Amino acid sequence: YYRNLVEEKNYSVDQLLIQEYFPFEHVLKTLLELYESILGLKFTRVTDQPVWHEDVVCLAVNDAADGRFIGYCYMDMFPREGKFSHAALFPLQPNVQYKGKRSYGVCSL
Repeated sequence: YYRNLVEEKNYSVDQLLIQEYFPFEHVLKTLLELYESILGLKFTRVTDQPVWHEDVVCLAVNDAADGRFIGYCYMDMFPREGKFSHAALFPLQPNVQYKGKRSYGVCSL
């Protein structure tokens, strides 16, 4: 919050104006391609998993080399009433194997 105030006051930076040049879908696609390249992962948008708001995007995460499923990443990127106003990462379920049963990782951004 304060950083934005300083940028607006000292440098005439308008965050809303800047956002117009970085549409969400393009930025998401580009970032996921970068992470896929660096981390050896494959992200696929999933529409059959439940989400808590219509703006939430669910991504299946797989190992790019062998296709092995790793888990889900929910991306809740837009502000709304009752939601945190800052960036956050919430690990929702660990990726573990216990007594022969696999529990896949789930996180929310």
